[in-house]
Amino acid sequence: MRMLSYDIARHLMLALEKPVVYVIYDLETTGFDRDKDRIIQFYGKKVIFDGDDGFITTDSLNLLINPGFSLPENIVTLTGITDEMLEEKPNESDVFRTIKDFMEGCVPIGFCNRRFDDEMLDSMFRRCSGESFTFDYEIDVYDLAKVLIMDGETSNRKLKTYVTELNIVGPDHSFHDASADVDATEKLLSYLIPFARRHVEKIIPLLVKNKVKRLKYFENKSLSRDASKDNCIYIATDNGDFKYMEKEKWQCTTSDRIERYDIDDMAHQCMAMSGTDNMDDVFTAVKEAGGMIYPVAEFV
Repeated sequence: MRMLSYDIARHLMLALEKPVVYVIYDLETTGFDRDKDRIIQFYGKKVIFDGDDGFITTDSLNLLINPGFSLPENIVTLTGITDEMLEEKPNESDVFRTIKDFMEGCVPIGFCNRRFDDEMLDSMFRRCSGESFTFDYEIDVYDLAKVLIMDGETSNRKLKTYVTELNIVGPDHSFHDASADVDATEKLLSYLIPFARRHVEKIIPLLVKNKVKRLKYFENKSLSRDASKDNCIYIATDNGDFKYMEKEKWQCTTSDRIERYDIDDMAHQCMAMSGTDNMDDVFTAVKEAGGMIYPVAEFV
């Protein structure tokens, strides 16, 4: 049982516990080059988790976008989108703010979005405004499917293959339309949630537990613009030291793999020691305590 698979499944379950709105989204583009190619369709669906295995739709946004040049023939064949359909549509500089506003404050969900869609949106935002496309938290259903669906269970790891060979959608479901791909991604994620839940439950007993001995706040006082991103808490334990950076980012201070350890148990100890109810508040608590917190028992 791979610990990395636990980390990915746990990432999903933690995300679903958050009372937030998710945006399941997909793009159709003129190709795969993030600098030369352009987005020709954006479809996003805002959803909330129903607490079981599915989602409730609250809003959607479907945009066709004029790339400013003729579409390659293979893209027309693949997507069904033609130059005529895009001739009167707005260009990316007219719609990028609409997309950004639609996704603001939400947790993005996609299929291979980390490897492609996020990169294409980031390039568009940078061209149009100099702003980047970044989120503190997101879910890539491809990563989840890769660790929860066994090798050989499907003939390949494409979205269409997963949902058709696992009978998640019917044979008449269309693909390579952004809205249809979003629907397939949502159905695949709903299919995977019970597997992720059981996977986490199975691996938790195998994780190494640490006894937290001390919390020490470290502030990077470098003059570089992004120095604050290196601020962290050093967590001394009976199994060595760990680092916690803001927004659910953990690291071992050695070459060991963080996936071997029970991070949730360690987090609960840190919160109990600092009198807080989430790890990001531990930053403030340790800093206000003079940069160091010990367990109360050490002073008895």
